Amino acid sequence: MNIKDIYTSTSNFLKVDDLAGHRVVVEIASYEVKEVGEEHKKQIVLTFKGKEKVLGLNKTNAEQIAQLTGTGDPNEWLGCKIKLKPAMTSFQGKDTPCIRISDEFFEAAPSRYVAYPAVGAPDDDDAVPF
Repeated sequence: MNIKDIYTSTSNFLKVDDLAGHRVVVEIASYEVKEVGEEHKKQIVLTFKGKEKVLGLNKTNAEQIAQLTGTGDPNEWLGCKIKLKPAMTSFQGKDTPCIRISDEFFEAAPSRYVAYPAVGAPDDDDAVPF
């Protein structure tokens, strides 16, 4: 038995304990901007394909996804696959477990792949601009 079995959360928000020590690949299905906490701070909340719980993004995780996707527009994140990992962070002077977005894995949404038409070779090497 574990105290986590007794004091379970009914929250719809993903917690580091939900990862059970594993790194998990998820596909971003949708997002919304919500006001959270007593200070009513705005936060991006992600939903994942085939998952019940949502992930509220802190600034660090939002910036990591923006870096991986090449855009700060959450609409462009839809369909992208990211890896969630358990980690530690300093919070109020204490080391605290948290969820981070791994830079080990990223897969762009299929709609983000660009198909370029085949281009024939130039007739003359001098036509190449470099």
